[in-house]
Amino acid sequence: MEEEKKPYNKGVQVSRYEPLNTHELISSSLSKQCFQNVGRLGFCEQVQQVKYDAKLTSLFSTNLMRDKVTVVVVSFTISTKAIAVATGIPNTGEK
Repeated sequence: MEEEKKPYNKGVQVSRYEPLNTHELISSSLSKQCFQNVGRLGFCEQVQQVKYDAKLTSLFSTNLMRDKVTVVVVSFTISTKAIAVATGIPNTGEK
């Protein structure tokens, strides 16, 4: 299976690598242990379960203004609580 990577943004090369899954994280026992020690391994695993759609993500990010977004005809406010409800990932950690 070919490794997933985020596509380049409109012909401009992305300056950092952002993996779309936890394969690299869990393949290294040291990195896995470090994430477990700081209590973030479960979070990373939950994030991986959230489905990713490149076109929808692009549409969302280009229409986001502060904490409000309009995608096509749907408008809503973004908050950590809304993200937690939508993804099932607990609203805990750094603010």
